[in-house]
Amino acid sequence: MIRTLIVDDSETYRATLRSVLTPEAGFEIVGEAGDGAEALSRAVRARPTLVVMDVVMPGMDGLTATRRLMSEAPCAVVVISSGPQEDHQGLVFEALRAGAVEVLAKPSGLNDPAVRARFCDTLRSMASIKVVRRRTPAEAAPKLVVIGASTGGPPALEVLVRGLPPEFPLPIVVAQHLANGFAVGLQRWLQQTTRLPVQVVDRRLALKRGVYLADDGHHIEIDGSAVTPVRGEAGGLTPSVDRLFASARSYRGGVIALLLTGMGTDGAQGLLDLRAVGAATIAQDEASSLVFGMPRAAIERNAAAEVLPLQGLARRVIELAGASS
Repeated sequence: MIRTLIVDDSETYRATLRSVLTPEAGFEIVGEAGDGAEALSRAVRARPTLVVMDVVMPGMDGLTATRRLMSEAPCAVVVISSGPQEDHQGLVFEALRAGAVEVLAKPSGLNDPAVRARFCDTLRSMASIKVVRRRTPAEAAPKLVVIGASTGGPPALEVLVRGLPPEFPLPIVVAQHLANGFAVGLQRWLQQTTRLPVQVVDRRLALKRGVYLADDGHHIEIDGSAVTPVRGEAGGLTPSVDRLFASARSYRGGVIALLLTGMGTDGAQGLLDLRAVGAATIAQDEASSLVFGMPRAAIERNAAAEVLPLQGLARRVIELAGASS
């Protein structure tokens, strides 16, 4: 029997696959999941030989799940795609590069015995492929955390920073939309909740562990191994989350990027660009966001590899950073 895990956000489609991948066809269903995070959790426990997984799902998508499966619970991953009419082909090919053994179009006509037989034959062949554990050095050794936030951001930042250990090793650079005159107040308020150093970037500073905030009327940007203030334009949105995220692209997979609660779309394109170069990208979920505008815009662009509640962000950042809690 081929130990098989079915992963799809559609309960109906999971039921369809379950009706096809029967013991009579040589498959033992050891679990089901509705998103990548649940799939990873179940795979670690059940150790399937084969994972049949949709690539586009809410929360952790099939690409991110494939990367983590190949690192934490290696198995034959077959990615199921809805087909070329959807704008998700990049995810599909990235999943293959991450270790998936094959991509298949979601089969239609599974009521036809011949179609079912071909589908099962293909999966049996894929399950026999020997896979190896993969580790991505850039993902294993992040160097920087960047955060964008707007309306509702200060309380969200406070929860996130308070959840990080005092010895958290990475620089945390924050673009928080804020009225002029409040930067120092935010710095003092956050410093009351954490033993990490918190400072306003009023000059070029070398990046070390701690939290860096934009100065009044300035953007905040990464400049090599330093962080620097850039005077904002009159009437413009300051600090720009997109500008911060764009400046962090040179760190590629060494970045953990979070887009928190806020009005508008600032940061959505920047988060997408960071994801394209291998960064770990996270958006705050709707239920915990005061205003879901910025995270929603990122999710709609498929910029967020993970969508998490506020209370889970610190724990996930700690995991990605490889730091102890």
